[in-house]
Amino acid sequence: MKRLLFLIFLPLVAYSADNDTITVSMQIDPINLIEITGPTPSLLIDNAIGGEPEIDTFTGVTYGYLSNESTLKQITASLDLDMPTGLRLKVEMVAATSATSTGNVELSSTASALVTSIPAQTTDSNLAITYTLEADGDTASPASFQRVVTYTLTDN
Repeated sequence: MKRLLFLIFLPLVAYSADNDTITVSMQIDPINLIEITGPTPSLLIDNAIGGEPEIDTFTGVTYGYLSNESTLKQITASLDLDMPTGLRLKVEMVAATSATSTGNVELSSTASALVTSIPAQTTDSNLAITYTLEADGDTASPASFQRVVTYTLTDN
């Protein structure tokens, strides 16, 4: 009777200790986000009386923000183009209790602060925005147009 001999070869690994370490590198980049939600504002001046200013407002838009940086923040806004003569677009953003609203601000192509003193490393949401169109009754020409409002969360 023949016997078969099986040899099992196991790889031999040399270990120097019962534990080991590794350094893990990590980085957290600055995060500054602002989000505008709600319907597209639509403003209409349809009953202007000569010489008297007319006003229309739009509500229902909200905003929120998030920042992980250790500096105070502010929200600014600007228009892609200035408003025609005799018309003013104003925006008011309600501020969280820890920040300050600058009130109903007339917008132009130059950025204007709407909310200031936003605390460092903060987040908030569902804060109201009101848009107001003001027309001088005797200088506003009939027209239909749009403006793009750009909001920026930046250092205070």
